[in-house]
Amino acid sequence: MVSTKRKPMSEINVVPYIDVMLVLLVIFMATAPLLTQILRERSDLPVYVRADQKLQYGSVVEIMTVLQKAGAKSVGLITEPPDLK
Repeated sequence: MVSTKRKPMSEINVVPYIDVMLVLLVIFMATAPLLTQILRERSDLPVYVRADQKLQYGSVVEIMTVLQKAGAKSVGLITEPPDLK
């Protein structure tokens, strides 16, 4: 009986991650002009941002700033109460 030892695989296949990022990029590129046009036409419409704990607070503030520069007069945060256990 021949015993062959296998090396542990230390490589990560990043191709699926690249595919997901490209799809998200296309979605954002398609929706950004539409959102800007809606904000210009209906600047009185409030815009709400929701994020979870995984997103850094600085990124949320940056998104809110971009929305305000695009013409949104009212930008707010959607929050959820913490789980009380």
